[in-house]
Amino acid sequence: IANGKCYILESKKVNRNSKGDIRMNANPNTQKEIKQVVTILLNKYHNRDPFFIARSIGIECTLLDFNGELPAFSERRNVDDRGRIYINQKYGSYARKILCGHELGHLCLHGDYKDTFFDSDIEPIKEYEANYFAVMLMPYIISNKTILHFSIEAFNRYMVHRVNYAERFDIIKL
Repeated sequence: IANGKCYILESKKVNRNSKGDIRMNANPNTQKEIKQVVTILLNKYHNRDPFFIARSIGIECTLLDFNGELPAFSERRNVDDRGRIYINQKYGSYARKILCGHELGHLCLHGDYKDTFFDSDIEPIKEYEANYFAVMLMPYIISNKTILHFSIEAFNRYMVHRVNYAERFDIIKL
């Protein structure tokens, strides 16, 4: 993080297993770099709340009433724009934090994107990186050891499930 802007992380080429799933441990450097970015944020802001961190960086966070199933998206209008995060207000507080952490991950890690992050064709690795960022920021979502047993696609599916059923699993008071 420099001058209030998030670190930009480029996705690296990864290996696939026999099913075509990308394995988590195929790219440990990316995981390490994501952990470093999260550590910098935690050391600077002393807070794990993605809304707090986003606003501290200068990223606007807005709850909206989306007509449809879109849970959240983020955008950056130009290279100097710190970005905005939009979250569907139909979700409860726990799911909103997961979604905000995920979108904050896109804005911090994928600075090469100058557009909106809700393209259904977004690369699975970029979705994984944003999900991994959210989990490193908020480790109560899932343990780091458990993540290693998932393929990237399975982890991404798990995170979608976690958001959709977050209120049922919300044992932790946030």
